[in-house]
Amino acid sequence: MAVKKDWIWIDSFLFLLRFMIYFSGIVYFYVHPEVLTSSLPFWLLSISLIAACFLPMVFYRPGYYHYLLYTLTEFVLTAFLSIYLNIVLKLHPGATLFIMPAMMAGYLATKQSLRWMFPVFAIILPLTQYWSMENVIDLLFVLIDPPLFFGIGYSFNYILQSNQRNRKLLEENRKQYELIHEQNKALEQYAKQIERLTLIEERNRLARELHDTIGHRFTSVIMGMDAVTYLIDTAPDLAKEKLTILREVTRKGLDEIRESIHQIAPFELDTPLPSEMGRISSEFAGHTGTTIHFRTEGEEYPVTPPIRLTFIRCLQESLTNAKRHGQATEINVTLLFKGEELILQVENNGSRLDDHPTGFGLRGMNERIEQLNGSLILTNGEKDGMTLTCRVPIRRVTHEGYQASASG
Repeated sequence: MAVKKDWIWIDSFLFLLRFMIYFSGIVYFYVHPEVLTSSLPFWLLSISLIAACFLPMVFYRPGYYHYLLYTLTEFVLTAFLSIYLNIVLKLHPGATLFIMPAMMAGYLATKQSLRWMFPVFAIILPLTQYWSMENVIDLLFVLIDPPLFFGIGYSFNYILQSNQRNRKLLEENRKQYELIHEQNKALEQYAKQIERLTLIEERNRLARELHDTIGHRFTSVIMGMDAVTYLIDTAPDLAKEKLTILREVTRKGLDEIRESIHQIAPFELDTPLPSEMGRISSEFAGHTGTTIHFRTEGEEYPVTPPIRLTFIRCLQESLTNAKRHGQATEINVTLLFKGEELILQVENNGSRLDDHPTGFGLRGMNERIEQLNGSLILTNGEKDGMTLTCRVPIRRVTHEGYQASASG
């Protein structure tokens, strides 16, 4: 079977070694012609040695290898040369003649061809000199050296194949590393885009809320004050009553402004998440007169900007809803760092979940959490109040001493 084969340094080394062995045989017979007991000319012996050296290489050359034709040519020519030297020239080269064919066969053998190449080149081929052996020692050398050099050739083959597999594995690892690096860069760009879109969505939501609540309330106040202007002279008591109502409406509008400012207040990205959430809780408690207990559990680790922003907005919305809709006077906030998830739990003593419907804020919170493959759970307290729990899966990656996190 013909296959493509890259010609590497070890192939050149074996080719040169092969040439030197056969060429040294030609030189030996040229220098010592007296060993030739036959009347056959020297040039015929030289042609036989040259043919045994180069003809098999027709089927084993740079970029091409046909192991069946190569092994067949190698075996036939070597066997012919062995018989020719023994019977015709009455020479006994011993194991030297079989060393190079056995080594080449071992080097080019595969797991499938090893079962028949070893007995052919390491046992059968050396037995072509069996009848010329004068004693058991000569026979042992002929039967020991070819298997030994076959094993050396196969060891070269095994080492080469192992190196090629290692290089291939390293190349695959390099490609995988480059692919992961590119995907990581794409994920970083995606995270930045998500953060930008989240901020835009937050600004739009706050703009709608300011327009729908504060704008509506202050429009009502202005129109009411216009009416009071006409009632001051004609109906002072009614004007006072209207002013009292307008003062209450204005006070509620001021509270809504404070809450909106609290929502859009900037937070430092470099500040640890627990510190930022603690600051938000303290400011909200100071503005609303609410008792807020904030605590963290677990070993703190960094989180990505989308997760950070989502948890801050969920805390702000939870505090606002607890005060505005639940009329809570005490709120317990817990930020829990777990190995595989980050949890925010906000528990208040206000009204129960059944007492007020799910509004725009809770729906927005749920959408934020779902985008991070997390969950938002609302439960009633044992006696009063309710508990909001936000869970987001975390995947932490350690690289060059830096620990980062990403949503699952």
